[in-house]
Amino acid sequence: VYWSRVENNPDSARAELEAFQETVLRDGDREAESAWYHVYGYAFDKAGDYRSAIEQYEKAREGYAGLGMTSKEAEVYKDIGLNYYFLAEYSMALDQMLDGLSLVEGSEADSALVSKLLFNIGNVHQARNDHDKAIEFFERALAIDEAQGNAFGVAAVAVNLSSSFIKEGNAEASLEASLRAQRAAGEIGDDYLRAA
Repeated sequence: VYWSRVENNPDSARAELEAFQETVLRDGDREAESAWYHVYGYAFDKAGDYRSAIEQYEKAREGYAGLGMTSKEAEVYKDIGLNYYFLAEYSMALDQMLDGLSLVEGSEADSALVSKLLFNIGNVHQARNDHDKAIEFFERALAIDEAQGNAFGVAAVAVNLSSSFIKEGNAEASLEASLRAQRAAGEIGDDYLRAA
């Protein structure tokens, strides 16, 4: 419930979360506490306060790690990495995302999360103008998304893959990736991605 509230109005959701923080922390339910920090971090994230988001996400990550909830821990590593990415602290972003990937890579149950991590690691490499590495991670993410039938993931990854190919001077591969993105976008009716 709170994830969608944060998405629509991060400041209002943060105030609501703060109102019942004491109750969550007092009850001693470590999983609920970790989830609270995760959503609270997301509220800062959506409001553009990336440093505060990282601080809250770290508390969530520590809680999930202590509970042995590796999927949730990896998800929070991704979120922390994204916030470092938004701050243009690419080394920190990469470290966080690779740590998250190390927890779930090879897990069939976590394939969607693995794809997101691979995609975002590719984005970090792309931002660092390391397009060979970006292409490597984008192609790995694309393979998972295609195997899972995730048309939105295919479209998003293929757009970025196309961009890295063009920056590497491979127009043919860039065109192929663009066409893959357009086909996938057509499946989901996404005009924005079709135009990319």
